[in-house]
Amino acid sequence: MDIITLFCEIDDFFLLYEQYQAQHQLPEISGTRNRRGRPRCLHPSEVMTILVLFHHKRYKNFKTYYQDYVCCHLRWAFPNLVSYSRFVQLSQEVLVVLSIFLNTRFGECSGTSFIESTPLPVCHNRRISAHRVFTGYAERSKTSMGWFYQINAECAYGIQRVQTTSCYQRPRRTSVSYGGSGQRR
Repeated sequence: MDIITLFCEIDDFFLLYEQYQAQHQLPEISGTRNRRGRPRCLHPSEVMTILVLFHHKRYKNFKTYYQDYVCCHLRWAFPNLVSYSRFVQLSQEVLVVLSIFLNTRFGECSGTSFIESTPLPVCHNRRISAHRVFTGYAERSKTSMGWFYQINAECAYGIQRVQTTSCYQRPRRTSVSYGGSGQRR
């Protein structure tokens, strides 16, 4: 996706969101708003664009993406970039607007869905008997990392269109013999 097209979509959505928010909020009492410090350098729609572009690139962490890619290669698109720590603060302020924007961009599910189950450890295994916060929700279960007392956060992802051209070949069967101790030879 082109960066300018993405920015225009996000900026148009942000302007609509501000209009909606102004219509549905209580009116401001004159003189009570306390404005401190300098005005922002980055507009919230610019912050949202950088966050969405992060998921289109193949960077493993956001700090490397911001410092190595955005600050070097996208300076032409965002001339008033801020430091990484300031950008993290700004990204927290646009989180709600960004999630609403992404929810408006969902496509229809074609019938193919994926469910991702992420374990959220609740407490250490030694404290399971004394734990009372998530009683009824958390349970003991095992992952590849070991046993946990956890809550499973499940997210469903629907796919709008899938285009795959792949050839699958069956692996050849090989005879594997196991020793008495359960180890492969």
